[in-house]
Amino acid sequence: MPESDLCIVRLETFLASTTLSLNSEQVADRAVRRLYSNHGGAAGYMINRVTAAYLVATAPQAAHAVDTELFDPKRGQFKDVVVRQIDPALCIQDQIRRPNSASFISNIKLRADIDADARQNLVKKFFARFDAIKKFVRPIKNGLYTLVLLPTGKIRRIVPYR
Repeated sequence: MPESDLCIVRLETFLASTTLSLNSEQVADRAVRRLYSNHGGAAGYMINRVTAAYLVATAPQAAHAVDTELFDPKRGQFKDVVVRQIDPALCIQDQIRRPNSASFISNIKLRADIDADARQNLVKKFFARFDAIKKFVRPIKNGLYTLVLLPTGKIRRIVPYR
């Protein structure tokens, strides 16, 4: 199928660093960029009928959470689907926007059938203790990574919410 037939447009951000196309299409005051890396969350996205039919037909093969399957090119099953990101995003999950507020609480991390292997990653658990260092180092790392990506027409950055 041509690239344009299978497409998802993400409306959401998870405020995580992502790899996006440098070039974009403008829609009103937003850019629409191709998404090349994992960007979790499935609170807001648009799909066309061809893509919806393809996802329904192949969904029984899915092994991970919906956002992993749709928006993680390394672990997801839907490699033929082109994902585009609205930038800045139109929506964000409440626990990301207001992490310390009393709001709807998700139990998805507690479910044993959702990415159990990812929770067992000891390296991630070890480095989770160094959040302050990560907050300092991450912008530097992303800036350097963006310099490496620029010749390929890509950038690495956090998609804001507005």
